[in-house]
Amino acid sequence: MDWNFLGLRYESGWPVRWNRRGGFSASAAVATLSSGVEYNWEARFSGDLDLIRRGRHALFFLADFRHVGAEATPAYLRDSVTDFRGEIGFRRWQENSQFVIFVAYERRADALITSPLVTNRALFGFRIRGQRSSAPAIVPLP
Repeated sequence: MDWNFLGLRYESGWPVRWNRRGGFSASAAVATLSSGVEYNWEARFSGDLDLIRRGRHALFFLADFRHVGAEATPAYLRDSVTDFRGEIGFRRWQENSQFVIFVAYERRADALITSPLVTNRALFGFRIRGQRSSAPAIVPLP
């Protein structure tokens, strides 16, 4: 089971006048190779925004959507799959790092590629991210 996509992606921070850290990304791609599963295109949008900000601390919301077009086959009776991740949490920004504690909900379609499976799960965790500049904390779906 493998597939390759070729496409375009745009990433940006939120407008400075919003006085919020975070950013967004959007992408679209077409399949250049697909074997096993017949995925043929993908569109994604991710956004990460500080809801409440006090200095280097923030309460944030993160959302990631992915929609993949697919051809139905006898083994995979679907014409598309949609994944979603929503996350809320607390983060502390430093000049060269972020520390995040979060709770998330994730819906994954085709979670088990060899047979049809949709998984819904809650996630609780933390992330430590090193960075050279104040970058969005977007964590795209795999």
